[in-house]
Amino acid sequence: MIKNGKIFLPPPGDESDFKEIFKRLAAAGAGRPLGKDGFPAGPWTPELLAEAISQIDSNRIGVDLRTVQLWFQENEKG
Repeated sequence: MIKNGKIFLPPPGDESDFKEIFKRLAAAGAGRPLGKDGFPAGPWTPELLAEAISQIDSNRIGVDLRTVQLWFQENEKG
């Protein structure tokens, strides 16, 4: 689904955990601005996501890049 110039994906209909859902959405570039070809400009990277979170007005502190990097890693953290 495209809304406000960004692509959004429906939640999976299976028993995926947060890490699996996060990896799917990050790889698809869900929530990133669309390019001229109608597709996201690319997948989320830890750096891009940390920057986007830090730009949220209500988030005055931001987020540590290392924290976001943990979300992208195969581990039990995040």
